Amino acid sequence: MRQSVSLLLVAAVCVIMFGLPATANAEDMNIAKRWAIGLSASPFSGYAPTVEYWTSDNLGLSANFSWYYYWSTIAFRGTYLFNNKINIFSMPARPYAGAGIGFTSWYGGHSAPGLEVFGGLLQPFSQNISVRAELNASSYGLFYNDEHSWFPLGIGVGVFYHFGH
Repeated sequence: MRQSVSLLLVAAVCVIMFGLPATANAEDMNIAKRWAIGLSASPFSGYAPTVEYWTSDNLGLSANFSWYYYWSTIAFRGTYLFNNKINIFSMPARPYAGAGIGFTSWYGGHSAPGLEVFGGLLQPFSQNISVRAELNASSYGLFYNDEHSWFPLGIGVGVFYHFGH
């Protein structure tokens, strides 16, 4: 089951980033001073509903809640969206990078704070909709010397709706 979810996610990322045509004016998406909501999915960390606010064309702040089979995580992240565009088969995408802090809870009563770093590509499809592909690394249980200290790498994809114009 886990392998089929991973393959489906990789296929979805490939279709989104390489197979869909760019829409008119999508590369001119203005995100400054806009709220957005989205849903991200990863075969390694589950689903993550997200709310974010872009303070400028380059800086975004977000909060998300993710859950998986045996744990759930609340995270707060800062994202920097680079100005240079990467054209992937005539589709202008903008790279981004960021870091965050969070708190995770495992079923069975264990909980721990942690850190994460991430980077990816943001592909706008209209003035209000964007899709992202992301690679991240996180470590929860940094301050505890037990079996829950881990540093996984993950890949994910998300769809976001940006309010306003």
